Amino acid sequence: MNKSSSQYDETVDRESILNRLEGNSELLTELVHLFLEEAPQLMDAMRKALEQGDMQTLGRSAHSMKGALGNFLAHTAVSASSRLEDDAKRGDVEAAKAGLATLEVAVDRLLTDLAKLCLGSPK
Repeated sequence: MNKSSSQYDETVDRESILNRLEGNSELLTELVHLFLEEAPQLMDAMRKALEQGDMQTLGRSAHSMKGALGNFLAHTAVSASSRLEDDAKRGDVEAAKAGLATLEVAVDRLLTDLAKLCLGSPK
C-alpha cells in the first residue's frame, strides 16, 4: 500500500497558470493564499465525512477540492479528487479511504510548492 513518492511528483507551472490568468500575478497570489487557507479545511472535512460514513459530504468536498486544484493545473491532484468523488458517489468506503490518502499526499506536496511559488512571486 506504500506507494512511491514519484507518482505524486507534479511541478507547479507558474507560467502556464499565469497564462490562464491573463498574466495577472496578483490574482495568482490571491488564489494561492486562498487555497493555502481552504485546502486544509477541505481535507479535514473529507476526513471527518469519511469517518462518519457521510459519503454525500465527502463527495461534495472532493468536488470542491477538484475545482480549487484545477486553478493550479494540478492534474495529478485533480485526478485523485475526481476518483475520490466517484468513490463517494458509489459509496465505496474502502476505495474512498485509499483515495483520500492519495489525495492527501498530492495536496500536501502542492501546498508546499504553492507556498514556495507565492514567496518567490513578484508583487
